[in-house]
Amino acid sequence: MIRPEQQAQNQRVRSTGIVGEPIRLLHAGGSPPTVAGTTAVSYKTAATRTAMLCVMTPSELQKIPNIGPAIARMLQRLDIATVEDLRGRDGEELFERLCALDAQRHDPCLLDTFMAAVDFANGGPPRPWWEYSRERKARAHA
Repeated sequence: MIRPEQQAQNQRVRSTGIVGEPIRLLHAGGSPPTVAGTTAVSYKTAATRTAMLCVMTPSELQKIPNIGPAIARMLQRLDIATVEDLRGRDGEELFERLCALDAQRHDPCLLDTFMAAVDFANGGPPRPWWEYSRERKARAHA
C-alpha cells in the first residue's frame, strides 16, 4: 500500500512531465545512494530514469567555491550555466535580478555568495563568502 505522502510525491513527479512510477530505494540511513555523483532514483522505465539523472547531475557551477545545488539553481534561473557566464558580471546586479524575479528580498548572504562566485570567475582566488559579508558590512558602516 502506498502512503498518502508517497502518492503526493508520485503525483509531483508526474506533474513535471516525467512519466513512470518511482520505485523507492531502500538504504540504511545516511545519504541516499549515488550514481556517478548524482542522487540515485530508480524508475520503471529506462527513458524516465535517464531523464531524471540528467536533471540531477551536478552543474558545472557547483565546481565554483561556495556554490552548492541550491545556489547553482538560482544562477541557472538567471541564465548563468557556466563559469564563463559569470565572467565580467556584477554580483550585485545578479542579486537584484533574482530578488525582482522572485518578488522578495533575499538574504544578503546570497549577495555575498554571488560576489564571491563572480570574483572567482574573474580569476580571483577562492574565498569563503563570509569574507565578502565582512567587506559589505564594513562598507555600510563607513
